[in-house]
Amino acid sequence: MDRVLVTGGVGFIGFHLAAHLLEQGYEVTVVDNLFRSKRDLEFAKLEKEIRFVQADLTQPLTQLPLDQEYRYVYHLAAINGVAYANNMPHKVLRTNLLSTVQVLDWCAERQPETVLFASSSETYHGAAQWGHLPIPTREEVPLVIADPDIPRYSYAGSKIVGELITLNYAKQYNFAARIVRYHNVYGPRMGFDHVIPQWISRILGRENPFRVYGPNQTRAFCYVSDAVSATYRIGTLPGGGHHIVNVGNPEEEINMEQLCRRLFAVAGYQAPFDYRKAPLGSPDRRCPDITLLSSLLGPLTFVPLTDGLARTYAWYEQYLGDREQ
Repeated sequence: MDRVLVTGGVGFIGFHLAAHLLEQGYEVTVVDNLFRSKRDLEFAKLEKEIRFVQADLTQPLTQLPLDQEYRYVYHLAAINGVAYANNMPHKVLRTNLLSTVQVLDWCAERQPETVLFASSSETYHGAAQWGHLPIPTREEVPLVIADPDIPRYSYAGSKIVGELITLNYAKQYNFAARIVRYHNVYGPRMGFDHVIPQWISRILGRENPFRVYGPNQTRAFCYVSDAVSATYRIGTLPGGGHHIVNVGNPEEEINMEQLCRRLFAVAGYQAPFDYRKAPLGSPDRRCPDITLLSSLLGPLTFVPLTDGLARTYAWYEQYLGDREQ
């Protein structure tokens, strides 16, 4: 049975990826420091079938009780979220960069078949600020830090440098580098630092009037099972080679007001909108071009937005209800 290492596997995408890898028959090891995630009831069930190591990945991995060989390594561990980038940019940079170097130093000695690095559509933000971002956005767009004095860029900067480090380690130590740039992935168990769970929480709290920030800004949301399937397949793609690939769903780009109306319909809720300015630094539009992803994986199908919102709403409704009991 092939072994797979998933860093950040207690977090949102990492948790769903680890579960998916188990379903595919892999032996899975998860490493996480539990900074943003926790061993909740869902992870407790998963933990019975995997190997879990709680550890600080900014320290050498040679100190950890890991197996000597893993066929695939999925490096998803990172501090993300706009609030963290704005409030503790030094820690975002330190944690994300050091953990990536430590993971790759460890891989350099063991040479897995592939190492997948989880990047982000935030890497395109600087180009958007300079007006050089075609939308839908392809992977060859130059990656820019428009102003290093803006704390928000700490996260994007860590991902840009992480991509550089991963590619160059892979070339030096003969493993395949796979980089996925996630675009607005959502779904159950994603915490409360993102717009969809925040809105669900406020709907369940019957907020009235209902605040909508940046109502005309648009996003293309990707349900977590679609993102996980693409991540798994990119990571295990045969034939070697290095790939940088957008992962997202461009089929239903939607503005924030329309998204809120969709959620209202799912929840059976109505309230007047209280329109507010978008958060500082938030891009007006974001949508991936997935031509490359489709060429690598073949025709893709996606969970429709309304279905994904319904699944996500149902999960949070139960989760918040259980927490109040």
